[in-house]
Amino acid sequence: MSNTRQAILATMAVFLMFGVVPRMASAQSSQSSSMVGRVTDESGSVVPGVTVTLKSPQLQVPQLTAMTTLEGVYRILDLPPGTYAVQFELQGFRTAVYTDIHLTLGLAGRVDGVLKVGALSETVQVRGGSPVVDPVNTTGNTTLAQVQLRSIPMGGTMQEMLPLAAGVTLQGKPDVGDSNLASRTGIITYGVLLQPTLDVEGINTVTDHQQNTAVYFNSFSLDEVQFKTSGNNADIGFPGVAQVALLKSGSNLFHGSARGAYTPSSWQSNNVTPALAAQGLTTTNPIADPGYYEYIFDFGGRIIRNKLWFYGSYSNQAVDQGQVGLVAAPNADGCWFVTCGGTTPATYHTDLPGYAGKLSYQATQHVKLIASNIYTVKHLSQNGGSTLIPLPSTRYQTQPSRVSKVEMQAATSTFLFDAIVGYGGYHVNYTTQPASNVIGFPQGTDVAGNPTSRELSNSLRYGPGINPEDRPQNRYEGKAALTYIPKSNHLGGSHLLKFGTTLDWEDAGTKIMKDRAAGDYELQFSKGVPSQIVIYNYPFATSTNNLHSQALYVTDTFRVKRVTINAGIRWERFHSYYPEQTKEAGQFSAIFPAKTYPKQDVLTWIDTVPRVGAAWDVAGDGKTVVKGTWGIFGDTMGDLYANNFNPNAAATQTYAWTGACVVGTYKNNTYSNTSCDVDSTFLALLPTRTPLSATGGINSQINPDLKQNKTYEYTVRAERELVPNVALSAGWVYHRVTNNYGNIQPLRPYDVWVPATPAAPFLDQNGQSVTIYTYPASLVGTAFNVLKAQNAAADHSDTYHSYELAATKRYSSRWTGTASFWATKSHQWLLTSATTSTSVPQTPNEARFPTNDTWAWEVRTNATYSLPFGIDVTGSYRAQSGVYGQRTQTFTGSALRQGSTNLRMGPYGELQSPAVKIANLRVNKKFSVGNGRRLLLDFQVFNLLNSAGITSVNYQTGSQFGQVTGVTSARVYRIGGAITF
Repeated sequence: MSNTRQAILATMAVFLMFGVVPRMASAQSSQSSSMVGRVTDESGSVVPGVTVTLKSPQLQVPQLTAMTTLEGVYRILDLPPGTYAVQFELQGFRTAVYTDIHLTLGLAGRVDGVLKVGALSETVQVRGGSPVVDPVNTTGNTTLAQVQLRSIPMGGTMQEMLPLAAGVTLQGKPDVGDSNLASRTGIITYGVLLQPTLDVEGINTVTDHQQNTAVYFNSFSLDEVQFKTSGNNADIGFPGVAQVALLKSGSNLFHGSARGAYTPSSWQSNNVTPALAAQGLTTTNPIADPGYYEYIFDFGGRIIRNKLWFYGSYSNQAVDQGQVGLVAAPNADGCWFVTCGGTTPATYHTDLPGYAGKLSYQATQHVKLIASNIYTVKHLSQNGGSTLIPLPSTRYQTQPSRVSKVEMQAATSTFLFDAIVGYGGYHVNYTTQPASNVIGFPQGTDVAGNPTSRELSNSLRYGPGINPEDRPQNRYEGKAALTYIPKSNHLGGSHLLKFGTTLDWEDAGTKIMKDRAAGDYELQFSKGVPSQIVIYNYPFATSTNNLHSQALYVTDTFRVKRVTINAGIRWERFHSYYPEQTKEAGQFSAIFPAKTYPKQDVLTWIDTVPRVGAAWDVAGDGKTVVKGTWGIFGDTMGDLYANNFNPNAAATQTYAWTGACVVGTYKNNTYSNTSCDVDSTFLALLPTRTPLSATGGINSQINPDLKQNKTYEYTVRAERELVPNVALSAGWVYHRVTNNYGNIQPLRPYDVWVPATPAAPFLDQNGQSVTIYTYPASLVGTAFNVLKAQNAAADHSDTYHSYELAATKRYSSRWTGTASFWATKSHQWLLTSATTSTSVPQTPNEARFPTNDTWAWEVRTNATYSLPFGIDVTGSYRAQSGVYGQRTQTFTGSALRQGSTNLRMGPYGELQSPAVKIANLRVNKKFSVGNGRRLLLDFQVFNLLNSAGITSVNYQTGSQFGQVTGVTSARVYRIGGAITF
């Protein structure tokens, strides 16, 4: 972190803590709830001047008070989620007290009071139903309270909370008892892979332009989490799901717990079906000894009563397990595929130790300061392994991450203020596999004569993994929001104006410190015959890229009769650049010379995007609400965007290789079970040869006119409280994504590509002739190996229609639960061989079957029932549509001047696996052991039905076509316990 940035953040922190608002009081935060309502007498007439008092164990002050306006309305903001009692008092009326009112994170709960004539000393007590419909906010959201996080059978990491939110799906296989521990995949929001905002204690943990976060930690220390999936106002920048997660806090009472859980390897079933066994699979994701374990110790309380509180925890999760198709050693014939039989299955270790701490200081009755820090270290003994990358060719990963902040909350009767400065990021380090991890087989050893190699016909990679890397990803963030509550009404309604700003400094880079002993290149074979060599520009030890972004927004929430309007506008600026840096000389210094590169501005985006939503309280009682929103969302190019143009970042050049093949010392499997390395003479002559293609900053042109991609969102939703504590909602969400962008070769434009004319025709898997395009001979040469980002054409937007039905049951009559179903119809433009949308074709080869026009659906439900004797039973069920795919085939040959081409051979969706279904069960038993202490015993079953849902399949034409590469893990039993006080 630069001295300048340190000075800026330090100045902001001091300014916010001590100099901003000397008169402000109890603050409004985006990480809180609120309570609104109207007070009337028995005749239905509004009653002004009523004193409204809130009490709750969650409050760190004895109580909060407000007074009803001339319209009988009250509003209390910045409430921590929890259970409340609200009291209404006015001379001449009986005191009314409503109890057992639960407010979830972000909810504007409506609680109306009715006063009866009588003495103030008389009290009418009502056991109030918790609000289940929000008549104010127009966002679609799901909130998970601490009791749900502890009762729903699910994995313990932050990632596994996301699939509990209606409309949110994670790519890849569902988690089964932490089978996905410390891994991440893209977050899909109503069918779209969108940029999320994953706030933890107010700090966004998503770095770069990624669809998830690599800041890992578990959910054991969280108090409550909210996921806002659609209809977000201008205080949210990006179109994907917005998460608000809060740590537990201390209070005047001391509380703590010790929890743990364990699964031995013998407690896992085997869900390999006959069809999977026929493919050579014997297990899916087997747990290996010593099994899975987790534990947490946490403690919180007061340092100074009513003034200073603390909370702290230490936890860990760990598992040893295998992976579908991942092998540690080949069979006797040198084959690495499980379909060959006789391979050695691989197991690997993952653990996630970390701690969390939080201090809360009530400086005055109306000013609060909060500081928190979360630190974890991810250890993974293999990264990148798959059916095509065996264990010795993977890499070892160590990754510390941290989220920390300092926050101030304050207010007056008309102003509320909240400000945060903090950090969210990680620092990952990859190394090649140590010899101890390759079971005596030196295939992954980084030594001379053992280069990284790839067989193009089946994409198998062998030899050592990629070079040791160091990857920092840092985000320094500052936020401030000022809310103004006018004392007078305007436009016939009451207003709540909010002004805010977000400032981010991000930096990232991939640093490779030295040359590889095996050589800075990858050899590529076509059915065992030497085909191509890809060389790398290693090393580069100072590669850095930066992104500075600023945002200003204003929102207004105002009520006109029974309609609440949420309107806002957001201004954003994203500036991408890389600073001055020096490239070191490496193995191929004649092609990638040592050089110092000056600072370079890469791209600046500025946008102004409006949002508006309305909530109509149909009957005025907060029980039936119809909502609609419209908004435009910008996007970030990410801190690694500059890496595409940074000459001191990873770069490659690909050359044809048909020369000598030197037999190596190490036996590596190719198509024909040969092993070889390129000779030194060929390597020495590379600077005189013409490359087929090139990647990296030295071959990329900056496009200063590249437009920001935009997402247009429309939502309509109806919510109805059917009976107390039960609500039903139905909705439609529409997304249109424009200005998608991707790389093209501007000096080899689309219309110059011509059909290749090989000596023998290119044939598909059925023996039919296939036309493949290549560029003309006049465009061969290094000068044409240029990449440039370009926006998609106006008629290449992606569109998604989603339909949803959901039900919520707050806890009452001994049970609680939720259920939801949604389906999305997609129209999405595809890359050549993947499902990621860019909408920008480079060649006519990409015109084959270019769109995804499929339906995807998902159903989720969970319910908890409290039995006698302190026993709670919770069940959950999840089913989702099967994975779609399409056949692809790789073609190589001298007629293809680009070297090789991967073509889509059928429409996307022509192939689909069966629906994936997962059921889980959890049983808790509580024992009171006196003095407020409790003993809890816990038993869980994950994948109760032992289903074998297929989550990924290799549809690349060849010997591995149809090979299942992802299956949900088998049934797992887990036992645990806790002591709390």
